[in-house]
This record gives sequence, structure tokens and C-alpha cells, in this order.
Amino acid sequence: MSNFTRTNTRPKISRETLLLIIVAAVGLGGLAVLQFMKNDKGGSSNRTLVQSQSREGAVDPQAANQYQRVQGNLIKPSENPEQNKPFFFRMENFMKGATYELDLGDGQRKAFAEGIIKHVYRRSGPHTLTLYATYEGQVIALQNLTVVVAPQKEDIEIAPIIESD
Repeated sequence: MSNFTRTNTRPKISRETLLLIIVAAVGLGGLAVLQFMKNDKGGSSNRTLVQSQSREGAVDPQAANQYQRVQGNLIKPSENPEQNKPFFFRMENFMKGATYELDLGDGQRKAFAEGIIKHVYRRSGPHTLTLYATYEGQVIALQNLTVVVAPQKEDIEIAPIIESD
């Protein structure tokens, strides 16, 4: 009779290897959760982010760039413009250092002066306005708005005025 002792031939996993596998699994799980929890709604209310100037003395310019929101809101007019009559567009929350222009939807684009643009529409109907900001060499579309230009009112004489004595 022979004495055979049976030895376990499976390789043992060291503690360090087991810990590395656990950390990798937790890291991948965290990345998956972050990916699914992203909340990117888009739309005109989310302004485009642009890079501002680098801080001086920074070692890595890419890491030193700060991001800030370009502000500027076109105030929705309470009344519609009328054909062949001057109309004023106003904006609020404009940012120093940025220049603002308004595409007026009729082939013209005008710059704001102290938050105001005066414009005369030559044809009636709907016009889509787009507010643009130029900041540090980048042009950003901030807002779209549709206005309906009313046809020019005509004063038509229905009958002559008759005065009685």
C-alpha cells in the first residue's frame, strides 16, 4: 500500500491581488454610476462655457484655464414691432468684456449699444432673432426668439367729414 498524500494544486491568490481586484471593481462601478447620473439637459438656458484668460504664473496653461458663463438675455418685447416703424430691442445681464450682436431675422445683424438696438423692419411676418456674444475671440449664440412684425397700419378715410351748421 502506498502512501500518497494529496496536495492542493490550485494556485493561491495573494492578498494584494485580491485587494487590487476589489479596488478595480469598485472603481468601474463608480464610473458606471457617474456615467448614468449625468444630467445634460441642453437648451438655451444652459449657456455655452468659454475659456477665460489663464492665470499668471501657472505651470500648465490647460489646467489653469478658468471657465465662466457668458451672460446676456434678450428681453422679450411686450408688444410686436410694426412694419416701417422704429422698434427698440433691449437686453439685460450683459457681461463686461463681451460684445453682443442681434441677428434681426431680416438679413441684418446689429451690435448693442448700452443694451439697446433700434431697428426698422421693412416687411411684416415672423422673424427669428438670435442673440450672439463675442468673448475672447469666440462667437457664441446665446438665445433665439421669434417676433411677429405687424403690417403697417393704414388710415383709410371711409367717408368725408360733413360739418353741419
